[in-house]
Amino acid sequence: MTESTPVRAINNLNDVQIVLKDLDNFKSRIESQVWNLTGRQIKNGGVATDPNDFVVLKQLGGLDQIKQAILNDLPIPLMRTLLVKDTTVRNDAGDHVIIFGNGGPYSARFFFGVLRKAITVDLTIKVHHKFQGVDTILGTYKIPASQAVDNPVQFTIGTLLQNHAVLTWDILTSDGSADGDGIASFTLVWF
Repeated sequence: MTESTPVRAINNLNDVQIVLKDLDNFKSRIESQVWNLTGRQIKNGGVATDPNDFVVLKQLGGLDQIKQAILNDLPIPLMRTLLVKDTTVRNDAGDHVIIFGNGGPYSARFFFGVLRKAITVDLTIKVHHKFQGVDTILGTYKIPASQAVDNPVQFTIGTLLQNHAVLTWDILTSDGSADGDGIASFTLVWF
C-alpha cells in the first residue's frame, strides 16, 4: 500500500489477505524508515514570535549561531591577579585590586598559584577581602618549594565576594627572593 494506491474494495477473502499484507508492509516501512523532514515545518521549534507560529529549519540559523547563543548565556569569568615580584615576608604586599562585575555578590570559584621562578622555601600568602570597612580573610594559600615552574596549583575556594570590595595580600612565608619580572602569581576567578 502506498500513498498513491487507491482504496481497495474488499470483495472476497483474497482481497482481505492483500490488504493485510499491504498494511503489514506499510507498517514495516514506517518503523524502519529514517525520516527526512527537509522542508517540513516544526511547530514552536525555535525562534517563533508567538505560540501559533511555525518555524522551518532555515529560520533557526546555522550551527555557529546556536553555539554563540549558548556561549552568550554562560557566565563570564572575572579575575584578579597578584604578581609577586618580591617575596619578602610582609603585610600589605602588592597592589590593592578591586572586585568588579555586574553588581554582585559573586561566587569565588577558582584560585590558582603559579611559579615563574623556582623557590627554595614554600611561598604562602594570605588574601584579604575588604568591603565597607570590614576585612575578611578569604584564605591562606601556599605554593610548595617543590612545585615545578609553570605548573599551576589550584586551591579550593568558595567565598562570596562583594562588588567593589578590595583585595589585599600578605606574604607569610618565603625565601625572600625577588625578580622585577615576577617570582609567582596568584589568580582569583569569580562569576
